[in-house]
Amino acid sequence: MERWRIVRSIINFPSSKHGGSLSNISHCLPDITNVDVSNLKLALSSELGSDAANRFSASLHVTFRDRYSPSKQGPAAIVDARYIIAIHRAAILAPTAFHNPRGVYLKLLQDFTIQYEISETSEKSWLLNDVVQVAAIASVTDEEVESTAGLLEETIQRLTAEPVIITADILMRALDSCPDVIDNFGSQMISQLTSDQHLKILAGEEDKALRAFLRQSNKVIGSKRRHFFQKRYLQKVFAAWRMDLALAMRANQWRKREAFSMWLVESKRIRLARVFTQISHIQYCASRGRRSLRKLAKHMRNMKKIKRCYISDDEKDICAGIGHLRIWLTKIRMRKAFLNWESYYVMERNLELAKRWNEIKVTRRVFGKFNSFAMSEVKSRMASRKASINQRAIAKYLMDVDSALTKTTGDDIRGTLLTKQKRAQQFDDARKRKQKLQKELDTDILLHQRAQRRKRVEHEKQDREARFQRTWAAKKIEVESACLEENKTWLLSFEFKNQSQKKFKEVKRYLSIKQASTMDRDRENAITSLAIINYSILDAKVAHAGIVPDDLFRSLEKIASPINAVPFQSALVSCGLILNPSEFEEIFHGMAQYKKAKAVDVSIEYGDLNVIRRLADTHIGQEGTRWKMYVSPVHQQQLLHNITMDTTIFEKKIKNKHIRQMVSENMQDYKLLKVRRKHSDERRSAHRGMLEHHAAISIQSMYLQWRGRQTIQRRRWILERRKLFEIRANQANAVLLIQRRFRLGRH
Repeated sequence: MERWRIVRSIINFPSSKHGGSLSNISHCLPDITNVDVSNLKLALSSELGSDAANRFSASLHVTFRDRYSPSKQGPAAIVDARYIIAIHRAAILAPTAFHNPRGVYLKLLQDFTIQYEISETSEKSWLLNDVVQVAAIASVTDEEVESTAGLLEETIQRLTAEPVIITADILMRALDSCPDVIDNFGSQMISQLTSDQHLKILAGEEDKALRAFLRQSNKVIGSKRRHFFQKRYLQKVFAAWRMDLALAMRANQWRKREAFSMWLVESKRIRLARVFTQISHIQYCASRGRRSLRKLAKHMRNMKKIKRCYISDDEKDICAGIGHLRIWLTKIRMRKAFLNWESYYVMERNLELAKRWNEIKVTRRVFGKFNSFAMSEVKSRMASRKASINQRAIAKYLMDVDSALTKTTGDDIRGTLLTKQKRAQQFDDARKRKQKLQKELDTDILLHQRAQRRKRVEHEKQDREARFQRTWAAKKIEVESACLEENKTWLLSFEFKNQSQKKFKEVKRYLSIKQASTMDRDRENAITSLAIINYSILDAKVAHAGIVPDDLFRSLEKIASPINAVPFQSALVSCGLILNPSEFEEIFHGMAQYKKAKAVDVSIEYGDLNVIRRLADTHIGQEGTRWKMYVSPVHQQQLLHNITMDTTIFEKKIKNKHIRQMVSENMQDYKLLKVRRKHSDERRSAHRGMLEHHAAISIQSMYLQWRGRQTIQRRRWILERRKLFEIRANQANAVLLIQRRFRLGRH
């Protein structure tokens, strides 16, 4: 499982989407069967980039070393790079194994041995070890290896005396004699698929079933009834479109009213702002006048002090006056310098504004002149082109007049008229044939365009859904990783210690015989109920697969109650959880026994399923946690069951460390479940918004196209009238020419 996870991570790594591939590292390796860490890193760096090499080379080498060369350890250990390339190609070809597992197996075997050994004879042959290794390429456990590689090896040994080299004939006979090998190989390849690939395969099978149903229904239902259904469907679509159009018009009117009201509010605000600006400007002028008056008063006081210093006989008064005079002169110089700088700055700014305005004005004038010249040139060329067209149209009539004046007689004129009538009839027939062919061509083009549009719309829908799924899958990974990092810090906090201590005491109380009470009948019934126990096991598996139980119940809510095994399993697969048939049958049969003395039918009500969910969350274990506590139906003892690791601890062997481990892991799992539930709600709201936005854009584009066609239809009479005028003018000219010819012929 680890090997497939690392190879799939390399496939999804960003640098692998720029032309690099893990299958091409064989060109960068001197010996593909003996590869150490350094050679593997160089090959990955040359093909996928240094980032991918630094990130995956060591883990890739360790994983394949432990799987295929467990006796060799350390960085100097060597691995066979053929297994890496084979698993990469198997990950790419895994979706095809659902329909053609034998073809996938033969393709992987051919790619696995093409660089290793090619037989000298014309018939293909492989080593037995290579055949067995490729058969077990997707096996994880020893049982799976035995069901594919072991079974194939036994079959080959029965068919040939020298099983070292296997020919294509022997291999095909072995596969035909033991079809379980290909079936197990295909199921193992399918189990290695991701949730998105499982959903794509399921969607393809559903489409095939739907198309088969439609073909059969078309044979049964008559053409008249089918046309009636199609007509009714079109009427419903047209009514829905009219309703959407009315809603859009109402929304547009509401937007206009809101915009007009906002414009009124904004205009009032601007008027008030202008009034307040004028008031503030008046206040500023008044304050500036008061400030100037205070400065003038201070200046007069300083002048009086200077005058007193001049007429004083005391030397001290003179010195003090001189000091005041120096200070006053310094302030005057500073004020003058500031006023000069301010006037210079204002002048420079006005100069820049004038220069910029002059450039803009010149640019506008030049563009206006150029535009007027270009438009006049376009009009003159159009007029000359139209005049030349009219001249060519009239020239042939003038040539007929000249020929009639010089060369024709009465008999010639009659022959010419008959010939022209035949030519006109031939021209009319040719024109009708051309119109018919053009109409058929337009019909074929329209049908082709409709088919292309359907394909484009479907492709855009798939791309939009794929982009949405990829975006939110990446967001889910980020949210879960952030939650796991927060849990590491949360485990060291006092809040976690207090809550874990409370949970620890609660579990101890449930396990202690001294604290047991006969009053809690609900808990006793819940922990001994086979239906609730099986649902708690299913809940832990759902949480381990990264699925929110609310999504599963939303899928089940759409199914008519009671719910049978097939729709229940389909809901699990659509959410991303695939169970073994025996495991699913055991869980579902256990849940179907709820409130039933005898198993009449294997089904369960949706309301009973909600009750089971509430009781399991209350008494057996919180929703989304891996540890569950219940009474074993076989041993009749309380036990702690880790569903993820499939470990059970009976009541007599439970210690405090086991309880602390259970409490810690369950608290972390429940916190992760809350994060996933929040992410699921955000994803559902975002998906609904995406669909609403796309529907609004589609309806708007349809309306704009319809309005354009209506506008063209309304204005078409102008073109038809112009064309009719030209035809009448040409006919009048032709009548005049015919009359002139008859007159000349009579004379």
